[in-house]
Amino acid sequence: MTTRTPRTITMWHGSRRWVGKPEIRKPAQGRAEHGPGIYTSNDYERALKYAQGGGVVRKVEFSPRLLLEDAAIPLESAVGFVRKHLKGEKRETVIADLIRIQERRINSLSGKTFCGKGDHFIIAEVLRNLLVNNDTCIGKTGVALADYFVSHGIDAAISHIQRDEYWAVIFNPACILSTTPVRQSEIHFSEYMLPSPIEPEPRSKEADAGLSL
Repeated sequence: MTTRTPRTITMWHGSRRWVGKPEIRKPAQGRAEHGPGIYTSNDYERALKYAQGGGVVRKVEFSPRLLLEDAAIPLESAVGFVRKHLKGEKRETVIADLIRIQERRINSLSGKTFCGKGDHFIIAEVLRNLLVNNDTCIGKTGVALADYFVSHGIDAAISHIQRDEYWAVIFNPACILSTTPVRQSEIHFSEYMLPSPIEPEPRSKEADAGLSL
């Protein structure tokens, strides 16, 4: 498998409610568009916006074992999670979609890390996306989803937002190495947009050979 996870990722986090150690809080309606977790951005201006009103911007360093977009989970396990945590029509809708996506192989599992045991696997972010799209990734269910991913070795997810901006959503606070409060006056202009948290794909031997021709 080719992993895109750097050993250490550095991002910005802005918040007015951070007290004590980092933790996963119950997501409110409309505040979990990328799933449950601690939201960070490589764009300082974005973090500053979320810290307005007496909050603090922190430089967050973390080292995830595995990213959501690099992982595949057993279909049976994903269905079991939905049966346990969702109710009514939405539960049946999400389960049907999970099975449909797996059966039609809509998502390729090539290059994914298989987390757990099972006869059939599905890309891990499909579960998150279905819960988000059905407005069920909130409250206790959101926290349970973060715990579920962590139990499968998945500590964070990264999303491309726009141009050079990326968000990293941390599911596992234990993978956080440091959270350093930073004043705007202390930041060098080069840090306003931190490097992409996505590692470039390694060059193939064929590509390197082509350069030597």
